[in-house]
Amino acid sequence: MPHSVFRSILQGGPPVFGGWVTFDAIGLVDVLAGAGFDYLGIDTQHSMIDVAGAIRLLYAIPGDAPPVLIRVPSNDAAAIAKVLDCGADGVIVPMVNTAEQAAAAVAACQYSPRGARSFGPVRRRIGRDIAAVEDRAACFVMVETAEAVENIADIVAVTGVAGVYVGPADLAITMGLPPAGAPTPTALREAVRRVANHARSAGIIAGIHGLSADHVTEVVADGYTLVTLVADKAYLLSGAAALLSAARQAGLRKGD
Repeated sequence: MPHSVFRSILQGGPPVFGGWVTFDAIGLVDVLAGAGFDYLGIDTQHSMIDVAGAIRLLYAIPGDAPPVLIRVPSNDAAAIAKVLDCGADGVIVPMVNTAEQAAAAVAACQYSPRGARSFGPVRRRIGRDIAAVEDRAACFVMVETAEAVENIADIVAVTGVAGVYVGPADLAITMGLPPAGAPTPTALREAVRRVANHARSAGIIAGIHGLSADHVTEVVADGYTLVTLVADKAYLLSGAAALLSAARQAGLRKGD
């Protein structure tokens, strides 16, 4: 996991904050790549972007942009290998509930004898050094069910897992709670803290999807060091709403 952004977390650096892409729009990705985020995530699970679309967006991101993680649709070795071969700096693998499922995700990122990935890098800048190609693939496994929280000690112990990435909405649902932001219900916050504590003890990254500004403040306080800030549609909506509100206020003042 050589990218400096991820190394800095493990070396005790401050939390990093990422942008989240759900629109299949090259221009938007280019804007977000220059917006100052520490990393970008491209979502092929809960968006209209498929794996082929994510790869097209990858090629549109300049080489000096922050690292890019792709959330693949499922724990599928072919999809994982394809996005890594095309230049993703890592993957976020959804619905990992057991150590065995975590091991399968890692195996899809690594070559024999440690894994089952087939060698075939596509992106020129990746190179063809097997160890280097394998090492650059950061594997984040999603903890988003009550079952995964119960198994968290075993999941974080899997060699090759770069970090866990909590999906708070799905986790809340599996616990019988509404998928809301801060303030987080006590039981959910305790589960989220438990995941972060186990990740820290295992020496891996604790990541999570932030649901709001207040929620981001909360999870950073609870030990999360890789936090995604909502999603592109929220940026557009909040920015447009703020600009429109300011314009209407200016119009009212002029009318006075």
